[in-house]
Amino acid sequence: MAVLLAARAIEIEVKNNFIPSETINVDIMHDFSVSFTEDGEHCRATLKAGIEAKDSPETLTVRCTMIGEFSIKKIESDEDKKLTHIDCYYMIFPYAQALIQRLCVDAGLPPFYMQEIEQKVENIPVR
Repeated sequence: MAVLLAARAIEIEVKNNFIPSETINVDIMHDFSVSFTEDGEHCRATLKAGIEAKDSPETLTVRCTMIGEFSIKKIESDEDKKLTHIDCYYMIFPYAQALIQRLCVDAGLPPFYMQEIEQKVENIPVR
């Protein structure tokens, strides 16, 4: 079980050249990774998330990079790493989700509700 000690945005990017009378298709960006300390009792999760215009990112881009610092149960196996990865994702995602939504609204865009991506043990690589 992971305990979130701190979460913060370390990078925020907003490009808003969107003309409200136009329709735009967006891609959802999502990248998540976890690095573990040598003692196996702490980890850092990095979530890069956001949206950008499918055909022209210079028209619309809203993204952030969130870092979460966690205290964790001692890691003893790759399975522990995978389960911790999942725990950390679901704890830090709401911070990125709220930030992206707020950035959209503050930029004069419609609120964008970014969905979680289901985390499955079998899809998590261990390095």
